[in-house]
Amino acid sequence: MNKGVRSSMCGVVMLLAVTGCSTIQYVRLPDQSKRIENAEQSRIYLVSAWNDPYRVWIEDNGRRVGAAGKMGYLCWEREPGRTTITPFQFGAGGPVHLYARKGEVYYLVVTRGIWAFTLSESAGQACLKGRKPPAIVSPK
Repeated sequence: MNKGVRSSMCGVVMLLAVTGCSTIQYVRLPDQSKRIENAEQSRIYLVSAWNDPYRVWIEDNGRRVGAAGKMGYLCWEREPGRTTITPFQFGAGGPVHLYARKGEVYYLVVTRGIWAFTLSESAGQACLKGRKPPAIVSPK
C-alpha cells in the first residue's frame, strides 16, 4: 500500500474514532479503578450534564484537557494548587477557580449556563454512573 493511501486511511480512521465518541480527552486518563493514582496530586472529574450533541471544551490553567460531550466526563490528575477550569462553549458559564489540595478528588458538573460542584464523593460517583470514559486522542 502506498504512503498516500495509508495516510488517507489513517485520517479516516481517526476522524471516525473522534466523531464517534462524544467526549475526547487530550491528557492522560488516570486509572478509573483507583480513587487517585498519585496521592501527591489532585484528581478532577468534569461531568457534562448537557443533553445536546455539542461538546464543551475544557482548559485547566490554559492547558487544553479535552471536550466533554453529551452526558460524558473528563478526568485528570494535576499538581495541587490554584487552578482555573475554563469552559469554551456558548452558554457554558464562566471559569471556575479552585484550590486543588493534594490527595483530594473534585467533581464538577457543567450544564448549559451554570456550574455546580458536587460536595460529596458519593454524589460525584453517582453522576458518573452509566457514562463511558472519554476517548484519548493526541493533542493537535
